[in-house]
Formats: sequence, C-alpha cells, structure tokens
Amino acid sequence: MRASNPSTTSTIVFKAALAGVAYLIAMMLSYRFGGGYVEEATIWIASGVAIAVLTLADRARWPAYALGIALGSIVGNLLAGSSFWAAFVYAVDEILVAVATAWLLQRMLGPVPRLDDVKKVVVFVAVGALGGAVLGWVVAIASYALLGLASPASAWRLWIVSSAVGTLVVAPLLFAWAGFRAKRSGGATMADFALGGSLFVLLVGVTLLVFTGETAERYSGTAGYALTYLPLPFLILGGLVWGARGATLSTFVLAVIAVLHTARGEGPFAGIEGFLGEGVIEVQGYVAVAALLTLMLTALDASRQRASRDAAAWKTRYEAVIGASDQLLYELDPVTGRFEWAGDTVRLLGSEAISIGSLAGYLERVHPDDRERLRNTLVDLGVGHANKVATSHRFVSSAGVEHRLEGEASAIVDFDDSVHRIVGYLRPVRAASNVSAPALKAA
Repeated sequence: MRASNPSTTSTIVFKAALAGVAYLIAMMLSYRFGGGYVEEATIWIASGVAIAVLTLADRARWPAYALGIALGSIVGNLLAGSSFWAAFVYAVDEILVAVATAWLLQRMLGPVPRLDDVKKVVVFVAVGALGGAVLGWVVAIASYALLGLASPASAWRLWIVSSAVGTLVVAPLLFAWAGFRAKRSGGATMADFALGGSLFVLLVGVTLLVFTGETAERYSGTAGYALTYLPLPFLILGGLVWGARGATLSTFVLAVIAVLHTARGEGPFAGIEGFLGEGVIEVQGYVAVAALLTLMLTALDASRQRASRDAAAWKTRYEAVIGASDQLLYELDPVTGRFEWAGDTVRLLGSEAISIGSLAGYLERVHPDDRERLRNTLVDLGVGHANKVATSHRFVSSAGVEHRLEGEASAIVDFDDSVHRIVGYLRPVRAASNVSAPALKAA
C-alpha cells in the first residue's frame, strides 16, 4: 500500500477549503441581494458553484470537495441565523443535489466539461441548470418537512428560476476558466484582445446606462424594455472575439449589473409583476436568455474553429502523403470541365496548375496518339457509362518534355444518380514498372 504524498494531500485540502470559501461567498451574496435569511432568496448562485466544482473535480476527490462545500454552507447558514440542525440539513441538501447533478454531467459531457458544441450546451442547460434546480426544489420540500417548516412547493417558480439562472451563469464561467494559464505565445492576438476589451467596456457602459436609475421616469411607454436589447450585441460580439472565457465573464458581469440594480429598485424590471413574478425574478429571465444566446453562439463558433483546425491538419497530412509518393490528385467537374489539382504539377508535369486548370487545356498537352482515347474515357465517366477506368497516357510539358503517366479515375455519383465529380490520381511511370504502352481500359 502506497503512502499518500503530503504535498498532494495539502493541495487537495487547500482546494477543498477554497471551494468552501467560494460557496460561502456565493451564499452570502445571494442572501444579501436576494432578500434571503428568513425568506427564500430570489437570487441563488451558490448551487452553481457547488455543481461546477464537483463537475470539474476527479470523483476520487469528491469527498474532500463535498466536505469543504458543506462546511461553507453550514457556516453561511449559521451566520444567517439558522440553528445548527437546520444548517446541517441545508448543507446535506446542497451536497446531495450537487453530487447527483455533477455525476450526470460528467457522464454526459465527459470528465473535462467543455461547452464547445451545441449538444453539450443543451445537455448542460437541461441537466445542470434546469435539472439541478428542479432536483434542489424537490429535495427542499422533503428537508423543510423534516425541519417542520412550511413547504416551498408553492414557490416553485422562485426556486427553479433563481437556482437555474445562478447555475447557468456561474458554472460555465468556472468551466471556462478552470486550469487557465497565462501563455507567452498562442491564444488570442493583441488585436483581438484589444477589440474584445473595447467591446467589454461598451457592454459595461451600456448595461449601466440601461439599468441605473428610474427607467420609467426617463423613458415613456415600453422604451425602457426595448433598451434591454442594447447590451446584447456587445455581449455576443465580445464573446465571439474573446472566446468562451470572455463570453462567460461578460455574461457574469451583465448578470451582476442587471440583477443588483433591479434588486435596488432600478432599471426597467424594477417593481413589475410580470409572468415570473417580482422584478428580480423577471430580470433573471432576461439574464437566462442572454446566457443561453451567448453559450449557443460561442459553441457554434468553437465547433467551426475545431472543424477548421481538423481540416487544416488533414490538408497537411494529405499534401505530405501526395508529395512523398510522387503523385498528383485531381478533381474534374464533368459539367464545366474544370480541373482542381493537388500535388506538385511543376515538378511532375513541368506545367503550372493554372495552365492545365481545364479539361481542354490539359488535353492540349496530351500526346496526340493518346488524346482522343483519354477524352473518350473521361466522357464515359462523366455520363455514367463507367465507374472506374485506367488513365495511362503521355503528357508533353510546355518545354516539350514527354512524361509517361499511369493512373486511375473514378466517378462520384450524386443522390440523383448523376455524376457529381470525377476524381483520380496520376504518377510518373518508373523504369521498373515495365509499362510498354499506354492503356486506356474501362474497368
């Protein structure tokens, strides 16, 4: 049996304590600005911290992190005036919900949660934000009965909205920034950093303008509500420039400004009784829409960038194989007669690719004795009379040098049975190949 590494143990203890402090701060802020302590808090970001911490952690370390979060919850509730028994029950509630939600998220998102495609965002919203909020409400009903308190069953809107939005804003922020390290090279350029910073400043300024003061006194009718759309373009553009870290940070800042000013009775949502209830709950609906929009767009952008990197990697490998094997690959459009070449046409054919970019231009360079046979062979492919043919022929470079070539071509058939493209390869005939004469035969 191996002894545990003291440095590793101390690191885990430190991180668990840090998780507990983060949870405690999130709880106190929720109570402070959400009207908590003796009533249900209309703002609840603490669950987002607990779910994110456990989702990011290795399961072997969950007991340590769960203990840290539980201690933070107990301390916070004691400071809020709860009895020790009630504080203990609340802590157990939080750990049960966080563990169950984090377990599901790890199963569905993987051990390293990255919201970098739309499917993962949908899973996170459904399981992490909404699912965790509903589970927390159900568990609270049972624990309140245990404590002899009035059931929160009728307050389902408040529970689900405040918990779901808190997780929706906080957890992606922690997912994106976990493991962040400053780099000397790579990442965003200085130009992107400056542009993203400018958009972030504009986002803060416009959000403060919209949510500060008595909106009803400054703007008539529904103008105040219309102004809530103004921060969104800066939020989205900044997220696209800065990536997931910038997007989640910007969303968090927007949420903080909007919710806190509404809690103070300012901004367009203050004092209203809308679909969700009081203004603080209504503004969280607005924050949820902004967060979802940003997460979806950044996920789409991340998918696009990943596809671009994969395509570039495949292109590099593809070109390396072509160069190493002394081959040329081509794609011929049977309708326009346009050739697309891959490989070094200058070295292998003595001609620039642009000079043989059409079927007519290429056939002009084919030896007169082989020209008609090659044309007929490619025509047969183009009209669907053949699927695969040999295309050996002689090619005369612009300098008059004759190249003996061998190869094959195939037809790519579209869904309506028409030939979409003709693709093939060519390579020089080596002396060891013992090819006595060009052959053009249908397979």
